[in-house]
Amino acid sequence: MPRTPTNAILPLLLGGACAAMAEVPSIAWQQAGGAFQRDSFLTQIAGQGFETPMMGSDADSIQSGFLAHPLLVNGGPFVVSSLSDRQEVSGFASTTIKLDTVFTDFEGDPLVYTVKVNGNALAANVKGSTLNLVGQADADGTVQVVVTATDGTFSVADTFAVDVQKASAIARPMRPASTMLGASVKRPMANLAMGSGKGSVAFGGCSSEECLSVDLQLPGEATIFVSIFDNLGNPVVSLTEQVDAAKLRLLPQTTDRRRLCSIAWNLRSSTGQAVGTGVYLWKIQVITTDGQKLETIRHLGVKAP
Repeated sequence: MPRTPTNAILPLLLGGACAAMAEVPSIAWQQAGGAFQRDSFLTQIAGQGFETPMMGSDADSIQSGFLAHPLLVNGGPFVVSSLSDRQEVSGFASTTIKLDTVFTDFEGDPLVYTVKVNGNALAANVKGSTLNLVGQADADGTVQVVVTATDGTFSVADTFAVDVQKASAIARPMRPASTMLGASVKRPMANLAMGSGKGSVAFGGCSSEECLSVDLQLPGEATIFVSIFDNLGNPVVSLTEQVDAAKLRLLPQTTDRRRLCSIAWNLRSSTGQAVGTGVYLWKIQVITTDGQKLETIRHLGVKAP
């Protein structure tokens, strides 16, 4: 049977595939292989059945292939809010940390967590998505805790330190938390925005599932710069805000007397267009009037409801 030329079939396949993925037309579909099987690194297969020449001793031999969109490739889990270092007293009672607020997976794959402790001043274990820490009596020292999340194919780890001291010991000098800048992810995943509206990244929390937010802990007056980019590196929306003394007093106060500044994005670009599904990069810079500077990059996801 005569072989249909690849260049006659490929445009048809690309046309149908791109129509189905209209929200990301700038990313080309790629040939992913020549066997009809599900590989662990693919989440879906599309456009199967076109023919391509196969290099080998038989120049006339052919293979069937399939097209896989890069956004359907399993990217593995990633850290959305790093675990913070902490201080505890020797023999401290059990404390828990929810790991599903630290790690996430854009494809929604279930994650399995493990923990490793480098030190003997505390014990740790994981039950489901909850990390449990408990102090060891009369033990002290700095312990490194390594938490790993895996989707069965890819893994990512985050490390934090626990400084355990005996109650009678003189605490080692530490910079007061009330003078430090901080940043944490409040809402790491959100559903697609619906309808039309004005693009906004501004102060305030999220009131719906169609919103992403980050919390900043401010010790004083500061200037805040936020730039959000899509997974191709294109700028989507930005914010520049001066937090003076008057604005600072209106923000809620944390237990260590810093001010909590929540920044929320309504998942629309600066032109008002609702963005598509994907991982969005937040580049955040905060500069206080006393010269402190915080620069951080956070990855937050938008998914179909």
